[in-house]
Amino acid sequence: MEILRSKAIRGKSGFLPLPVGAVVPEAWLRDWALTAANGITGHLDEYFATFREAWKGYGFDARGDNPDGTGWPLEQSSYWLDGAVRLAYILDDQALIAKVKARLDPVVSGVLGGGESFIYWRPRSVLSDNFNSWVHSHMGRAASCANCACRSTHLVTAPSTRLACRAL
Repeated sequence: MEILRSKAIRGKSGFLPLPVGAVVPEAWLRDWALTAANGITGHLDEYFATFREAWKGYGFDARGDNPDGTGWPLEQSSYWLDGAVRLAYILDDQALIAKVKARLDPVVSGVLGGGESFIYWRPRSVLSDNFNSWVHSHMGRAASCANCACRSTHLVTAPSTRLACRAL
């Protein structure tokens, strides 16, 4: 695998990226992952509106939420989704996969429907704010991980893929 280290130097990577789920946890690590899936990581959205309502394109009553649906809840929810997606696929936990898919589908549909970023309900200019750009990149990590784990081509066919992936 060739990687570009600078414009003048090319070299081979010492590591090969593996898709999520290619390595399956065993023994104590599997026990830890199952505890996380059955605990707060697998159920955070059941306890807090921040994780249940963020990324749906509207404001809601949560600390740090803006009337247009942007703000702190997007960041927190994308961190959670990034971890929950990875956990779901390494465990092949169908219930958790269905949960994170249900949370990611509106975002991917919004991008495929013409959204200019993962914050699909706002114009691209929303990314000029450093906070929103950061939030966008973390949702990109979660969506890209799910896209690779389920071997979907939905996200990569999106017109704004270059914009979406540039922030990753």
